[in-house]
Amino acid sequence: MGETKTTLDLIRHGEPVGGKKFRGSTDDPLSEDGWRAMLRTVGDCRHWDHIATSPLSRCAAFAAHLHEQTGIPLSVQADLREITFGDWEGMTAAQITEVHGDALAHYWDEADSYTPPGAEPVADFTARVAAAAQRLAQAHCGSRLLVVAHAGTMRAMLAALLGLPLKKTMCFDIPYACLSRVVVYDAGGGAQNAILRGHGLRLGG
Repeated sequence: MGETKTTLDLIRHGEPVGGKKFRGSTDDPLSEDGWRAMLRTVGDCRHWDHIATSPLSRCAAFAAHLHEQTGIPLSVQADLREITFGDWEGMTAAQITEVHGDALAHYWDEADSYTPPGAEPVADFTARVAAAAQRLAQAHCGSRLLVVAHAGTMRAMLAALLGLPLKKTMCFDIPYACLSRVVVYDAGGGAQNAILRGHGLRLGG
């Protein structure tokens, strides 16, 4: 039996209206700059067999547009939504630091275990995203899949597919409209190896 190759291209949404902040479940639409950035990133690509998207409008609106332009099948995946930030929703990093002191530093340093006040537990978030990644990889085995999602969701997916703790993915810089590729090779019997190729995804620091 030959090796099966499944390609998952992960694209982060462009800049939403309201600029950079911890929006989580806040459903701000894409800004005009955000739309243009995503269009530039995708370009003339038409090679995907399926598009999966977060239900939040900053992802879903662009995914629907791409579906309409290309005819590529589209599914909305509830488990690809961003983590809910609780008391931090709608705040900038500077505002969180001003109000909550060093809590944000704890969040970056202890990503696997630290949950912001009132937020979705990190363990629940990573579990639902990992389950979504597994379902998508299995349902579209041997295909090319575009996933339109969020920075947190992309980190959780990379952690699941690459077998990394979430904390390790915090060194990845995932800017707006960034495209990254994960290639999953399955030789059968459930054994999988994943290789990450970044396009716009950078190591932070």
